[in-house]
Amino acid sequence: MFQSLNTTGLPLTSLETFKPKILVIDPEKPKADSNYLNYKYRADYEKVEKLIQVGDDGRTAKKESLTNEFMVIFSLVWSGEPLSKNFSDQRRYLDREFTGKEIEKQDEVFIKTMGDLALFWLDTQLNSYENLEQSLNKLNAADIDIIKLCLAYLRDANHKLANSLIGAYYSSELKNNLDKQKEFYRIVRHTAAYFTLWRASSGTSGLDKSYRNLMEKLVSKKSGGKIRISASSDVIRKELSEILSAKRIRTKSDWIQYARTNLLYGSAPHAVVKFALLAYSNERIADPGRLGLTTKAAADYSKTLTYEAWISKNAKSIEHIAPQDNASGWDKAIYENKKYDLIGNLTLFPVEVNSSASNKGWREKWYYYRILGESNQSARENLKAQADSDGISLKGKTVSELTNSSYMDIIAPLSSLPKDFTWNADFIDLRTEEICETVWHVMDKWLSE
Repeated sequence: MFQSLNTTGLPLTSLETFKPKILVIDPEKPKADSNYLNYKYRADYEKVEKLIQVGDDGRTAKKESLTNEFMVIFSLVWSGEPLSKNFSDQRRYLDREFTGKEIEKQDEVFIKTMGDLALFWLDTQLNSYENLEQSLNKLNAADIDIIKLCLAYLRDANHKLANSLIGAYYSSELKNNLDKQKEFYRIVRHTAAYFTLWRASSGTSGLDKSYRNLMEKLVSKKSGGKIRISASSDVIRKELSEILSAKRIRTKSDWIQYARTNLLYGSAPHAVVKFALLAYSNERIADPGRLGLTTKAAADYSKTLTYEAWISKNAKSIEHIAPQDNASGWDKAIYENKKYDLIGNLTLFPVEVNSSASNKGWREKWYYYRILGESNQSARENLKAQADSDGISLKGKTVSELTNSSYMDIIAPLSSLPKDFTWNADFIDLRTEEICETVWHVMDKWLSE
């Protein structure tokens, strides 16, 4: 199919070539001004136009990429059908689905669905979350924060098909409607939990297909040629659980069995490992009876599963406690059995500090953990002096990075370990088990409510 060009000679996207179908002619106006958007579609399609404008920075590739991603998701939201990124396929799809007949109620729902998805894109994928927060004006701050966290997590994980399920429940009617906002909140949590349970325990095979099947079966706005209402969040929750059950990863024992060997650095996506570590630390503190491990804290204490924690520079980098290459006298069994990439050997660090700490031995790393896990600034200075007297020199930039870093709840359990502790393969296994068990309980709760 021939791809039309705009007035500057650049190719038009499928959405741009679709616009003439919803123009009407006003014979009372001069010819140059006679085309305008049909009043029934104007408010919704203007959101689509705004999305196109955001992507139109003069670079055809960026605008096409944005349009392609949008159309792949839109086809799932509208009719539950997979659609390629090919211009001709997209144009044929739009021509087929929009009848252009005034009597067709379907056309209005079609354009409204397109407008609502464009609004979702603008509010969650391209800009800050200010407009999102305004749309969720009836939810409490904690629930809004979870939504922002999950959206940022899924975006950073490059989990694009999640936008089909979540985007189907976002609309201009959200504002001032508590019931719709609660539904959206539940859908977001269910999706994040589903993705985490899947990707922390297995690869990507079948994941995208599961979304396409779900959209066709329960969510798309049109099914069997008729308009329908998307299934409730409770129905979606049960369906997602059934999919995980079919994969044998919906019980605690089954899931942990697979997560132990799949929730690895370099295997699971960086974002999934990061999310799991934040979930593990959330509302947990160092266990005085089990040094280096954790126990449940008082409610709302040590909140790490938050949007602020997700974007914090303190959580930017994944740190190997025992480094990947044994150059500093670590337990040989860690390397003989390849335990170094297990999540039990990982934590989160500021990027700059991680660069300094990366291949150090336990005694030197212990000072890093103690300083980052210490909230008292004078105590941090004392630890620096103690390191000097211990023959460990934390020089210049390293000292500044450590002493000026924010207190890190996630490091506190590690900082409780004694300086003469032996970090070995057995302890990595023990910590891996605890992390997996904790993540399971958090995600199971999210997918059960």
